[in-house]
Amino acid sequence: MKIALLGSSQYNFSRVYTDKVVKRLGEYGELSPLSSLNDIKKNKEFFKDCQVAFSTWGMIHPTEEEIREYLPKLKVLFYSAGSVQDFARPFLNCGVRVFSAFAANAVPVAEYTFSQIVLATKGFYQSSKRFRINFPSAVKFANSTPGNFETKIGLVGLGAIGTMVAERLKTLDVEVLAYDPFVSKEKAQSLNVNLTSLEDIFKECDVISNHLANKKELNDIF
Repeated sequence: MKIALLGSSQYNFSRVYTDKVVKRLGEYGELSPLSSLNDIKKNKEFFKDCQVAFSTWGMIHPTEEEIREYLPKLKVLFYSAGSVQDFARPFLNCGVRVFSAFAANAVPVAEYTFSQIVLATKGFYQSSKRFRINFPSAVKFANSTPGNFETKIGLVGLGAIGTMVAERLKTLDVEVLAYDPFVSKEKAQSLNVNLTSLEDIFKECDVISNHLANKKELNDIF
């Protein structure tokens, strides 16, 4: 079996596909070098027989016509990163199954987001700047920030990342308001969040974190 490694950035590719991972993939078939669209066109004989492809950040963006011409036997694409929205449609239209590591990719993002929310409720960012300018003023400001107790946190979007952030916020004594036009009341209840409008979130919340995907379906809403 021939396997295509697709991407335009060796640096990004190597961050995910280490030598150990590449060696393991090589046990399943003959690997291409990391290839851009131009590389594929220059090596048509190899890529026309590829059935599986792997990629990550820096994924190429072939058209449907290019996929059918240069990757006619491709059956599945494994994308070891998050959203596939900017490149997946032509592959799907050509019958290629696309798998993403969005759930795994969401974990460190959710962890980082949770930490930033905690810092924000404690006034970390404003206090840090004030400490460099006027220490007494900084102390006074830090003492006036609400902290986490009964603070209102706004989450815009309850997808993979937003859901993980909401789960982590359960560990704090905060009230979480959320906006997501695609989420059911049942899911919101399971996350211990209150669905509301964007207007209410920006009116009432002390900290707001945006996790809505950049989807065409949202254009009419905003």
